[in-house]
Amino acid sequence: MAKTATLVETNGCRPPNGLPKDAAPQKHHQIPYIPLSYRGGDAASSNASALALISALRPQWGSDVDFRRFTDGITNTLLQAHP
Repeated sequence: MAKTATLVETNGCRPPNGLPKDAAPQKHHQIPYIPLSYRGGDAASSNASALALISALRPQWGSDVDFRRFTDGITNTLLQAHP
């Protein structure tokens, strides 16, 4: 069964548009499409696919990026990247 996240106000009612009643209108920004995906697995393929994503998102970082893998969760893995 798929899990979904729903914004719920403190009174337990979800507004029809999913935003809090007092939310200020936001400027609309386009989200860039990056035709890449992260491939987990062994460290080499994980770092290579993460570097490709970072190069697309933050080209100013260059190719000298350090990665740190956090595996404390049962099924989740977080990958930290920093230049």
